Amino acid sequence: MLFSIKKVKTLVVLCLILAFVLSTGVAVLAEETKTDFEKQTSSESSLYIEVDHLYLIPVEEGKLQVGERVVFTNPGQDTIEGRTVKFDLPEGYSELQYVEGIDRDATEVTDNQLTVTRDFAPGQATLGIKYLLTSTTPHYVLKKSFDYPTNVFYIVTAPEGVEVTGDKIVDAGITSLGDQDYRFYVAENLVPGEAIDLRVTVGVPTGGGGGSVIPSSSSMKFHSPAHIRFWRESPFRGMNPHLFLVIVILLPTGFAAYGIYRWRTQKAELENVDPEEELFQKLLAKQKSLLEKIKELEEQFSDGKIDEETYKELRDAYKRRLVNVKLKLKKLAG
Repeated sequence: MLFSIKKVKTLVVLCLILAFVLSTGVAVLAEETKTDFEKQTSSESSLYIEVDHLYLIPVEEGKLQVGERVVFTNPGQDTIEGRTVKFDLPEGYSELQYVEGIDRDATEVTDNQLTVTRDFAPGQATLGIKYLLTSTTPHYVLKKSFDYPTNVFYIVTAPEGVEVTGDKIVDAGITSLGDQDYRFYVAENLVPGEAIDLRVTVGVPTGGGGGSVIPSSSSMKFHSPAHIRFWRESPFRGMNPHLFLVIVILLPTGFAAYGIYRWRTQKAELENVDPEEELFQKLLAKQKSLLEKIKELEEQFSDGKIDEETYKELRDAYKRRLVNVKLKLKKLAG
């Protein structure tokens, strides 16, 4: 028994040494392979966009309601003062409204562009607008410019009757939000100076009335300001927090998972099972599970079993995971 304990201790020490060596190499590799978005948001003074939503809903023939909600993140501990935010306004727009986070007195509209000047306190802030776009044809042209590093850009439309084309965007398929279905288009890791030209083609109008194109939910929740401040004050603040999580918590699990993966892969090969097909079936099951969770969450909220804040936070988390699963399914389907 004593010999076994010594062997275990030796193995643990060796694993820790190996983890340290690997973490150093991974940290260097991670620094070298950072995306442009990650490089531009590594500073505490870097204001960036966590998520940008563009909603496109036809309301009647020749009219398209456009809404945009942008979630900014100030990762530092100090307020960033006097920053300008620009919203592109296409030819033919009308009925511009400020939906969220915008002081009308701090705005200026020139050359088909809305400019907003405001301060950004530590944490997240959401800005939202909506307007009506008219056209004599079923085609609409919009330009989306990015002045800040943007983690993810979503275009949300009706599930049928609306087609969006443009470079850098990927059709992520249809996702249910509450009792409504929407089609999502996605672009990620966008840097200042990038722009996407969008062409929207509308068939049969699927919207109705003049309701807000922006859902009534509050801004999507990501890392809370308290979590960000805790990390910034920790001794490990110089390291990417997600990399730290991988090294300290997930590395041992990763070794075990790799062993299991190798065993299952070899078993699948022996049984003539296509690993890609197996992954595809797992993703389908994951998609079904997430849809069921969203439905169950809606029922719990309707019955008053959970509060609105918890409901919105869980729902948004499920939606983001569902979009990721759909993207993976689309890639596998080729």
